[in-house]
Amino acid sequence: MANIHPADFSDLLGRFGIDLIADRIESESTVVDLLDYDVRFGQGFLFSPPRPVRAEALQGVADPGTAEQARVGTGPAPAGPSPRSSGLAQLVRAASGRT
Repeated sequence: MANIHPADFSDLLGRFGIDLIADRIESESTVVDLLDYDVRFGQGFLFSPPRPVRAEALQGVADPGTAEQARVGTGPAPAGPSPRSSGLAQLVRAASGRT
């Protein structure tokens, strides 16, 4: 596998439909460093500490059993691959030399 400079990593992932999200951002200097590396998304205590999920945010969430059934193949299949999983699959194939 070829070496990649850290400044090019976010762009590489973007070509495969993957957004890089940095976490544990706790200082302004970290944000400046990440912007130098073209990381556009981040989370951490600098932005907001963790909070409990509001009940209204959970409305409409699928039954956990449905997700488990789909994962093991005992229930209905999901509508299609998520952009994240297909982007990751493309990245793995590209890194391994398979197309």
